[in-house]
Amino acid sequence: MDTAGEGTYALLLTRRLPPDLKLNLPEVLLDHAGRQRTRLRVEVNGTCFAVLLSPGPTLADGDLLADANAARLRVRAAAEPVMIVRTSDPCLLARAAWHLGNRHVAVEIESGGLSLQPDHVLESMLSGLGLAVARDLRPFRPEPGAYHGGHAHVLRNAPAAPRSDSPLERDSRYDR
Repeated sequence: MDTAGEGTYALLLTRRLPPDLKLNLPEVLLDHAGRQRTRLRVEVNGTCFAVLLSPGPTLADGDLLADANAARLRVRAAAEPVMIVRTSDPCLLARAAWHLGNRHVAVEIESGGLSLQPDHVLESMLSGLGLAVARDLRPFRPEPGAYHGGHAHVLRNAPAAPRSDSPLERDSRYDR
């Protein structure tokens, strides 16, 4: 995958489509960070593609990228370094998941374990909780989150924003 540089492209891909196993398409390997991007350049079998997607959910393994006429590429999750946390104690696993979620860490949930991107601080925290942490090289497919497109913090007890649009009466604390 080449995501840098200028040039001409054979195809402009602007749509994401759900997986369709019946289609035989060339595949592009993207790590988790690459699957989160909405603008990138990829080269597959000598053909350059410009990917220009509107913001939305992270591309999933198997998703299709299409131009205005048809699907052109299948996205595959590339192997990348991950930390793997395993335990037979469901309460300890729940504690680890809570701490990681509290830090907004992308986590892949598996039976009896969790996977996350390597981070020495998180590795130390998880080890301190009594979990064994291993490393591996494999596709990372974290949970998309409850709202599948990012999140926003809602302040339920925050004061109401001023009703006036006058700059003299506005309070910058309410600017978003």
